[in-house]
Amino acid sequence: MGQHTYLAPAFIALLALGGQVGLPILVLTFLRSKKLNRRSTFVNFCITVIIYSLAFCILLYSGQYRRTQPNHALCGAQASMIMGAIPMVGVAALTIVLQLWATFQSPGSFVFDTFERPGVSFILLASPYATFFGYLLGSIVVVTHRPDSVWAHNGLYCFFNLRAIWYYLVPVTCLVVIALTALLEVEWYLRWRSLKKAFPLADKKAQALVCLRVCLFTVYTWFSLAAAFMLREESSPAVPYLFLAGLPLATFLVFATQNDILIAWGLRKAAPLETPPASFDQRAPTSNTTFTGDALSSPYLRESWP
Repeated sequence: MGQHTYLAPAFIALLALGGQVGLPILVLTFLRSKKLNRRSTFVNFCITVIIYSLAFCILLYSGQYRRTQPNHALCGAQASMIMGAIPMVGVAALTIVLQLWATFQSPGSFVFDTFERPGVSFILLASPYATFFGYLLGSIVVVTHRPDSVWAHNGLYCFFNLRAIWYYLVPVTCLVVIALTALLEVEWYLRWRSLKKAFPLADKKAQALVCLRVCLFTVYTWFSLAAAFMLREESSPAVPYLFLAGLPLATFLVFATQNDILIAWGLRKAAPLETPPASFDQRAPTSNTTFTGDALSSPYLRESWP
């Protein structure tokens, strides 16, 4: 048994509640409801987090986490999936921020027009899965040639014990994603502030909530990705494991508590003339965005499904 096998009930509960119960319900709500419009990159991100949660549960669901030596094929499969799932979630989060960043560009600019193209939307949706399968296939090659490179020392999931993977391969990818996300969010915030100053009478509450949700979510994602690489040694502390497992539940809680979703689930009554508040993935035209006729006609200021 691994050092942290005692954490198995809490570890699997966090992953399952968020990634295998909450987020699937949220995605189905988006797909079935005609009143809820969400950008496809956001729905895509929710799907990647579901895959992430399943990848971390393979050893636990098999019941072999109590064994000193779990089945090697099973362990290799889980290690390969986790190897791909971690950067996949990071890339999916980056696509959301990229699409948000594009909405604050000047209408008619190169960036704004580029992100309206269907081909770009396809690339945004496909890039997380391309990342996943790239790392997955590479990991399978490693497992095939180095069968001893996989272990389940923590008693919760299997991963690689190769120094090159822990210190270079996945961390470099995630650090690049985190850096790009941070830069884009800073520029997004600066552009939002400039629009707020240009239109002082506009309703700022919805946009402020957008910033708050995105910031909270991004910070938690960063810490979760960082936690994945703090757990290199058998003597690693227990808290990072729970932080890692809590990412799906945190994602669900941050975005399932939006007003229009609560109304759709019948948990809150809509006011007679209430307009659902703008969310980070849903652009409703406001006085902050109706600065030109071109902006109003852009699919980035209303829902656009590729």
